[in-house]
Amino acid sequence: MPSTHRPLPPIERACLVLIDLQRLFTDPASPARVPGWGAAAPNAARLVRAFAARGWPVLRTRHVHPEGDDGGTLRWFFPRLQRADDPWSQVDPGAVHGAEGAPLYDKARLSALSVPAVAETARREGVLVLAGVHTHRCVLATAVDAARLDLCPVVVADACAARPPERHAQALDVLASGHAFVASTDALLAALAGPA
Repeated sequence: MPSTHRPLPPIERACLVLIDLQRLFTDPASPARVPGWGAAAPNAARLVRAFAARGWPVLRTRHVHPEGDDGGTLRWFFPRLQRADDPWSQVDPGAVHGAEGAPLYDKARLSALSVPAVAETARREGVLVLAGVHTHRCVLATAVDAARLDLCPVVVADACAARPPERHAQALDVLASGHAFVASTDALLAALAGPA
């Protein structure tokens, strides 16, 4: 956990966003698999259970580019964009136990808040809890975007992962330096107000 992390305030309402848990990142056969996701997945499942027990929204995103989309700035860094018909782009139904029925939104930019429905839910709830991959890319971009919109971003450190693994720790340090709350699953669950 970053040394600069701050204790969470009590959380009375929030939405949970599970970011980009696609086969490209979770399947052991994928050349782009994020090895750390295996350890993070049970913590993400704990978050899903806690949010479902309170009736709080759980959303999922999938990073894909529709035909005709040039990728925006992403084209400068990634020579191959993920398309919806690519089997690796499919969401892994077993990536987070209990999240299979949560609404799924396609996004073509790093931030999950680029999706209007996700942004609307986040604004309504006020607190945005983030889990998924990659910590240093889409999780970080979403947290920074949330702060820009005066929302309260919370990145759950042990429910996120990155490839290579050292990027995960680096991203958490950057996030905790003033962009977002960074907390463990245990700390986040302890901060949730009201009985489950």
